[in-house]
Amino acid sequence: SLVYSMMLFITGISLLFFSWSSSVVALDVNPSVGCGKQYDGKLGKLTKEHLFVNSSNGLSTDRRFTKFLPSEYDSSVPLPLMLYFHGQYGNANSDASSSSYVDYPMIQLYLQGMGKTDVSKRNSFCGTGWNTGPSGHDSSTCTNEAYPDSCCYESCMEIGACSGDGGKANCGWSTCYNDADFVSELIQTISNEVCIDMNSIFVTGCSNGGMLTHYLYQALPETFLAALPVYGLPLVGYNNLTSLNNQTSILQLHDRSDTVIPVNGGDGDGWLFESASDVLGSWAALHGCDVGSSPITTPYDGGDTNLSCSEWKHCNDGKLVMLCMYDGEHGSWPQQGEALTFWFFNQTRYL
Repeated sequence: SLVYSMMLFITGISLLFFSWSSSVVALDVNPSVGCGKQYDGKLGKLTKEHLFVNSSNGLSTDRRFTKFLPSEYDSSVPLPLMLYFHGQYGNANSDASSSSYVDYPMIQLYLQGMGKTDVSKRNSFCGTGWNTGPSGHDSSTCTNEAYPDSCCYESCMEIGACSGDGGKANCGWSTCYNDADFVSELIQTISNEVCIDMNSIFVTGCSNGGMLTHYLYQALPETFLAALPVYGLPLVGYNNLTSLNNQTSILQLHDRSDTVIPVNGGDGDGWLFESASDVLGSWAALHGCDVGSSPITTPYDGGDTNLSCSEWKHCNDGKLVMLCMYDGEHGSWPQQGEALTFWFFNQTRYL
């Protein structure tokens, strides 16, 4: 049964965590409104769904996502919720179908970025990317090297974020539909339908999806227990945290040889990025951790990509701030990536 599986899962995670800390304290479970409700949807299968989103910037539209509930889902057992964001030009359903996240006991949402439906003869197509808020159309975040890949979508023209492609796009690459509103409304909708632990909502994404992950913990503070951006970083000037982020742990997962979004920040194909060390240093300061990071051991070290991790230790509030790196280039993925992600998410549930 799912209850039995969860007991084994909790025991296993606790044993892993005892190697990390001298004590384990589980967070309080916060059941969603959907707990106890009958669910007639498919279990153990990926399903394509949609949601009409009323955006705060006046741009409302139908949004698409792929949903997964474990085959042994029980409406009386609150499960963690994971939100996943694909990269530029990506497809949510394809990423969901090719990943092994479905092997883990989480409710999962794979959200679809926009682009193709927002193009006319006046503008170009820059892919199914994500709107990272003000940083998405800020002329100080790129050089003219980025202009050939910069687009001004119809939605962005409508609200005056840009006036044309290239240099007139203000370093833009995405539509201007509000993706933070999409996420917020989707969490509310799903939590009313199925049984979620509202204290265990996790967010992750790759490349532009990783950039969105960084933006979402700023736009929706107090929402996520943990964030795990993958080879994605904020654009320069947008490494912004507040005290409202103090409930969130973070692990940055990044390839060592990235030139598209360099782990050390700076110029990546014309866009200018914050460095992982500066971003995680801000998180360490927020949580009262050590100023510098130290090497740590995880169950997923090594492998064919030589994965290794470091942590800003001794955080005053018990949160986790980590960086894991592996051999590879932008878009590469370590074989143990899903297992590491799930392991980290559960470290944050038992602190």
